[in-house]
Amino acid sequence: MKDDLKPTLFNIVATEEHVGDIERSIWTLKDGIHAHISRLPYRHYPLAMVAGVAMHTLIYLNQIPTNNGVSSHLSPGSLITGELTSDYRNNRIYIYSAII
Repeated sequence: MKDDLKPTLFNIVATEEHVGDIERSIWTLKDGIHAHISRLPYRHYPLAMVAGVAMHTLIYLNQIPTNNGVSSHLSPGSLITGELTSDYRNNRIYIYSAII
């Protein structure tokens, strides 16, 4: 299978083996979700709210260009949706509230 899809890099692992890159991505997403939920004043969250918080976290994570991604100038969200990367000045309220 590696030879059939030659330009694509694969990291094939055995069953039950840990994959550090995937685990780090999951931790980053969980941290973002926890940051959103910890600021909300509710004790219980409906499934729709949890899904919305997860989607909101993914949208903000995909607005940042990655160092080892396909493009160093375009964010993953820009590459998939075709929309330009938003300027950080548009998101500074979100960034400041995440720091506080």
